[in-house]
Amino acid sequence: MKKIFNLALLIAAFYAAHSQSRPGDLYTLVKKLSLDTLEDMRDWGVGQPNLYPVKWDKDNVTMSDDIKINFFRTGWANIATKSGNTSCKVMIYGPRSGFNSYMILGTVVKDYHSKPTLDSVLGKNPYSAKLLKACDKSDAGGFYYYELKLPKKSLIWVKLTYVCNAAGCSVRLTQYNEYTKGDVKLDCP
Repeated sequence: MKKIFNLALLIAAFYAAHSQSRPGDLYTLVKKLSLDTLEDMRDWGVGQPNLYPVKWDKDNVTMSDDIKINFFRTGWANIATKSGNTSCKVMIYGPRSGFNSYMILGTVVKDYHSKPTLDSVLGKNPYSAKLLKACDKSDAGGFYYYELKLPKKSLIWVKLTYVCNAAGCSVRLTQYNEYTKGDVKLDCP
Protein backbone atom coordinates (compact mmCIF):
# COMPACT_ATOMS: atom_id res chain seq x y z
CA MET A 1 0.00 0.00 0.00
CA LYS A 2 2.85 2.35 0.85
CA LYS A 3 4.47 1.66 -2.55
CA ILE A 4 1.23 2.47 -4.37
CA PHE A 5 0.91 5.73 -2.42
CA ASN A 6 4.54 6.69 -3.23
CA LEU A 7 4.01 5.84 -6.90
CA ALA A 8 0.84 7.96 -7.02
CA LEU A 9 2.70 10.82 -5.33
CA LEU A 10 5.55 10.51 -7.84
CA ILE A 11 3.12 10.57 -10.78
CA ALA A 12 1.31 13.61 -9.35
CA ALA A 13 4.62 15.44 -8.87
CA PHE A 14 5.64 14.61 -12.44
CA TYR A 15 2.40 16.02 -13.89
CA ALA A 16 2.60 19.11 -11.67
CA ALA A 17 6.15 19.79 -12.85
CA HIS A 18 5.19 19.40 -16.50
CA SER A 19 2.15 21.67 -16.22
CA GLN A 20 4.35 24.63 -15.24
CA SER A 21 5.12 27.21 -17.90
CA ARG A 22 8.17 25.91 -19.72
CA PRO A 23 10.34 28.42 -21.50
CA GLY A 24 9.78 28.64 -25.22
CA ASP A 25 11.44 30.87 -27.77
CA LEU A 26 10.03 34.19 -28.94
CA TYR A 27 9.40 32.82 -32.43
CA THR A 28 7.08 30.13 -31.06
CA LEU A 29 5.15 32.68 -29.02
CA VAL A 30 4.77 35.02 -32.02
CA LYS A 31 3.62 32.14 -34.20
CA LYS A 32 1.06 30.90 -31.65
CA LEU A 33 -0.42 34.39 -31.22
CA SER A 34 -0.53 35.23 -34.95
CA LEU A 35 -3.64 34.67 -37.03
CA ASP A 36 -3.84 31.59 -39.20
CA THR A 37 -4.21 32.27 -42.92
CA LEU A 38 -8.01 32.08 -42.96
CA GLU A 39 -8.69 33.69 -39.57
CA ASP A 40 -9.94 37.20 -38.81
CA MET A 41 -9.32 36.77 -35.09
CA ARG A 42 -8.08 34.29 -32.50
CA ASP A 43 -9.82 32.81 -29.49
CA TRP A 44 -9.15 34.68 -26.22
CA GLY A 45 -8.36 31.39 -24.50
CA VAL A 46 -10.52 32.15 -21.45
CA GLY A 47 -10.98 28.94 -19.50
CA GLN A 48 -8.27 27.29 -21.64
CA PRO A 49 -5.00 27.91 -19.76
CA ASN A 50 -2.90 25.79 -22.13
CA LEU A 51 -4.10 27.30 -25.42
CA TYR A 52 -1.20 29.79 -25.49
CA PRO A 53 2.21 29.61 -23.76
CA VAL A 54 1.24 32.48 -21.44
CA LYS A 55 0.39 32.58 -17.72
CA TRP A 56 -2.57 34.95 -17.75
CA ASP A 57 -3.08 37.55 -14.99
CA LYS A 58 -6.84 36.84 -14.97
CA ASP A 59 -9.01 34.25 -16.65
CA ASN A 60 -11.20 36.81 -18.38
CA VAL A 61 -11.14 39.60 -20.94
CA THR A 62 -11.11 43.25 -19.80
CA MET A 63 -12.78 46.14 -21.59
CA SER A 64 -10.42 49.05 -22.37
CA ASP A 65 -11.10 52.79 -22.35
CA ASP A 66 -8.99 53.01 -25.53
CA ILE A 67 -11.19 52.36 -28.57
CA LYS A 68 -8.18 51.14 -30.58
CA ILE A 69 -7.70 48.32 -28.09
CA ASN A 70 -11.38 47.54 -27.27
CA PHE A 71 -10.80 44.43 -25.14
CA PHE A 72 -7.56 42.97 -23.82
CA ARG A 73 -5.94 40.25 -21.80
CA THR A 74 -2.49 40.36 -20.16
CA GLY A 75 -0.08 37.78 -18.83
CA TRP A 76 3.51 36.59 -18.72
CA ALA A 77 5.47 34.27 -20.98
CA ASN A 78 8.71 32.54 -20.05
CA ILE A 79 11.12 32.95 -22.99
CA ALA A 80 14.37 31.02 -23.39
CA THR A 81 17.42 32.92 -24.64
CA LYS A 82 21.05 31.86 -25.11
CA SER A 83 21.97 33.33 -21.73
CA GLY A 84 19.00 31.91 -19.81
CA ASN A 85 15.29 32.52 -19.36
CA THR A 86 13.50 35.84 -19.25
CA SER A 87 9.92 36.87 -18.57
CA CYS A 88 7.97 38.84 -21.15
CA LYS A 89 4.76 40.74 -20.56
CA VAL A 90 2.14 39.75 -23.15
CA MET A 91 -0.96 41.70 -24.08
CA ILE A 92 -3.50 40.46 -26.62
CA TYR A 93 -6.24 42.80 -27.78
CA GLY A 94 -9.10 43.19 -30.21
CA PRO A 95 -12.90 43.07 -30.41
CA ARG A 96 -14.99 41.15 -27.86
CA SER A 97 -15.36 38.20 -30.24
CA GLY A 98 -11.60 37.52 -30.30
CA PHE A 99 -8.18 39.16 -30.44
CA ASN A 100 -6.35 40.13 -33.62
CA SER A 101 -3.30 42.01 -32.30
CA TYR A 102 -0.71 41.55 -29.59
CA MET A 103 2.27 43.15 -27.89
CA ILE A 104 5.20 41.39 -26.24
CA LEU A 105 7.38 43.44 -23.89
CA GLY A 106 10.63 41.82 -22.78
CA THR A 107 12.95 42.53 -19.90
CA VAL A 108 16.62 43.37 -20.52
CA VAL A 109 18.39 40.46 -22.22
CA LYS A 110 22.17 40.45 -22.57
CA ASP A 111 21.85 38.31 -25.74
CA TYR A 112 20.33 41.30 -27.50
CA HIS A 113 23.09 43.76 -28.25
CA SER A 114 22.65 47.26 -29.58
CA LYS A 115 20.03 47.62 -32.30
CA PRO A 116 18.45 44.15 -32.13
CA THR A 117 16.66 43.26 -35.37
CA LEU A 118 13.91 40.79 -36.18
CA ASP A 119 16.58 38.24 -37.18
CA SER A 120 18.27 38.50 -33.79
CA VAL A 121 15.04 38.03 -31.79
CA LEU A 122 13.27 35.42 -33.98
CA GLY A 123 16.38 33.42 -34.80
CA LYS A 124 16.92 31.10 -37.74
CA ASN A 125 13.31 30.00 -37.98
CA PRO A 126 11.24 29.89 -41.17
CA TYR A 127 9.75 33.29 -42.00
CA SER A 128 10.15 36.06 -44.52
CA ALA A 129 10.37 39.70 -43.56
CA LYS A 130 10.63 42.98 -45.40
CA LEU A 131 12.04 46.00 -43.58
CA LEU A 132 9.67 48.94 -44.18
CA LYS A 133 11.19 51.56 -41.88
CA ALA A 134 14.29 51.83 -39.70
CA CYS A 135 14.72 54.39 -36.96
CA ASP A 136 18.07 53.21 -35.60
CA LYS A 137 20.44 56.18 -35.44
CA SER A 138 20.91 55.67 -31.71
CA ASP A 139 22.41 52.55 -30.11
CA ALA A 140 20.40 53.36 -26.97
CA GLY A 141 16.96 53.13 -28.56
CA GLY A 142 14.94 53.04 -31.74
CA PHE A 143 12.71 50.78 -33.80
CA TYR A 144 12.34 48.72 -36.95
CA TYR A 145 9.04 48.24 -38.78
CA TYR A 146 8.59 45.05 -40.79
CA GLU A 147 6.12 43.22 -42.96
CA LEU A 148 6.29 39.64 -41.68
CA LYS A 149 5.07 36.35 -43.12
CA LEU A 150 5.18 33.22 -40.99
CA PRO A 151 4.38 29.78 -42.45
CA LYS A 152 0.60 29.13 -42.57
CA LYS A 153 -0.13 32.51 -40.98
CA SER A 154 -1.64 35.73 -42.28
CA LEU A 155 0.63 38.57 -43.30
CA ILE A 156 1.34 40.84 -40.31
CA TRP A 157 3.22 44.05 -39.62
CA VAL A 158 5.59 44.20 -36.67
CA LYS A 159 7.16 47.17 -34.93
CA LEU A 160 10.23 46.04 -33.00
CA THR A 161 11.20 48.76 -30.53
CA TYR A 162 14.42 48.50 -28.51
CA VAL A 163 16.02 50.23 -25.52
CA CYS A 164 19.61 49.29 -24.72
CA ASN A 165 22.11 49.92 -21.94
CA ALA A 166 25.31 48.26 -20.70
CA ALA A 167 23.35 45.24 -19.39
CA GLY A 168 21.75 44.46 -22.77
CA CYS A 169 18.56 45.43 -24.57
CA SER A 170 14.86 45.15 -23.89
CA VAL A 171 12.55 44.81 -26.87
CA ARG A 172 8.88 45.42 -27.47
CA LEU A 173 7.30 43.60 -30.37
CA THR A 174 3.94 45.06 -31.40
CA GLN A 175 1.95 43.23 -34.05
CA TYR A 176 -0.46 44.95 -36.44
CA ASN A 177 -2.81 43.43 -38.99
CA GLU A 178 -4.36 44.68 -42.21
CA TYR A 179 -6.95 46.71 -40.26
CA THR A 180 -4.68 48.16 -37.56
CA LYS A 181 -1.46 48.84 -39.49
CA GLY A 182 -2.59 52.45 -40.05
CA ASP A 183 -2.38 53.02 -36.28
CA VAL A 184 1.40 52.47 -36.05
CA LYS A 185 3.49 55.51 -35.11
CA LEU A 186 6.50 55.69 -37.43
CA ASP A 187 7.99 59.09 -36.57
CA CYS A 188 11.64 58.90 -35.58
CA PRO A 189 12.52 60.85 -32.40
